[in-house]
Amino acid sequence: MQVRVGKFPLKDYSFPSGHTTAIFAFVTPFLFLPAKGVALLLIIFAGLAAFSRVYWGYHYPTDCVAGGTIGMGTALLVVYMTNSLIDMTRMRYKNGGAWNAAY
Repeated sequence: MQVRVGKFPLKDYSFPSGHTTAIFAFVTPFLFLPAKGVALLLIIFAGLAAFSRVYWGYHYPTDCVAGGTIGMGTALLVVYMTNSLIDMTRMRYKNGGAWNAAY
């Protein structure tokens, strides 16, 4: 298997792929929407973006796998923290606006 080098190859190698990290971080929250078709389309788009970075010779496959993992992991953490904050806020207003130490 040959690795193709782009017309303007990078002089220093980037690990992980920033483009892949960004696209997976952007797409991941859409996985929680009821419209699964949109989520599937966006995941395919993100995968193609990662593949293009390897195809044009700008990154090794491991760069893109690591970027996708970091982007998706970060987005999942943000979704979890946001949902927890929303739940805490709902509980606060449910209890008359007072913070309870049990939450």
